[in-house]
Amino acid sequence: MITTVVTEKALERISIGPQWVDPLNKAARKYNCNTYDRWCAIIPQLMHESNNLTKLRESMNYSPEGLVNTFPRRITVEQAARLGRIPGRPADQVAIGNLVYGGRGGNSPTEGFKYRGRGPTQLTFKDNYISFERESKIKGIVDNPDIVSTNLDVGAESSFWFFDRNKLWAKATDVHAISSFVNTGRFNSSESVINGYDDRRAKFAIVKRAFLQQ
Repeated sequence: MITTVVTEKALERISIGPQWVDPLNKAARKYNCNTYDRWCAIIPQLMHESNNLTKLRESMNYSPEGLVNTFPRRITVEQAARLGRIPGRPADQVAIGNLVYGGRGGNSPTEGFKYRGRGPTQLTFKDNYISFERESKIKGIVDNPDIVSTNLDVGAESSFWFFDRNKLWAKATDVHAISSFVNTGRFNSSESVINGYDDRRAKFAIVKRAFLQQ
């Protein structure tokens, strides 16, 4: 059973590359991930948010339909038609990021794209980048947020920091509460509101089975 450290074999069983063994274990030691339940709480969320830890920077390359479906409260049909990707015209990713994330979470209206999601759990919003830099003592994150997506150690640490800071370990066995908070910032969002809830729940079951073995 996986408890204090995750092994290469355990990650292989859930299709995560061996390059993540050391970054995940270093972050786990620093941020109190030291039980089977805690590992089984965080890893499924990382898998869902970053396609098994392969997509570490949020893309805004949406079609108009994708924009409306993904950000129904932030983008109108007219805005989606103007900004989204269509044949012969790329998506205006900077404008999309600023529209959906600008003006909240510490972002100025023009900082939404800069502080879009990065790392295995898609750290988002300037306030979170500021807090992560201050509490992790890793310099340069706010000025160069791409480090969260290009440096595996920093990316892994951002995810475990997020769980530890928000006391998610206390709800480690509650896949609904964990999924809700990671996706919406609240513990009690309905399943229909949580993006990809069925996938998160399925990955939770997969990881629990895989991590019963070393």
